[in-house]
Amino acid sequence: MLLVKELLGLIPRSLSYLEWEGRYASYRRKYEIDKEFKFNGKNTYVYGDGRIVLGKRSYLSHGCIVCANHGTKFEVGSDTHIAPYFLAHTVSLDRDRNVVKGDITIGNNVWIGVHTFVKQGVTIGNNVVVGANSTVLEDVPDNVLVAGNPAKVKL
Repeated sequence: MLLVKELLGLIPRSLSYLEWEGRYASYRRKYEIDKEFKFNGKNTYVYGDGRIVLGKRSYLSHGCIVCANHGTKFEVGSDTHIAPYFLAHTVSLDRDRNVVKGDITIGNNVWIGVHTFVKQGVTIGNNVVVGANSTVLEDVPDNVLVAGNPAKVKL
């Protein structure tokens, strides 16, 4: 009897995993996602009517949200690793409720720590490390480490 309960307990987990794999397959059909790009884990959302480009050997971990709307683009280069709960929207509202939009570009060989937010219109250069819990509000040059709220160059 215990074995049957254990097996039944695995079924929802398996179906949930298959559901997410199906969702990720639909993202690959809709957006420009390299065949070597990986979705690591569940609960990652990629959406919007804009252009989304995800590069070779890069990945988004679980719980990430990426949105590109209103003719904007979100792009990740090659060999870039984005930790869980990353958030990036290419469109937002300012204090007066005016639409503010801008492309987000993340370069090659970038590591972005857990719980990081990237504002619309930001470009993160190549060979960059973004520390955990950072809020990236401005462009980041190549070959630096940034961290903080707001993110500032540390090295």
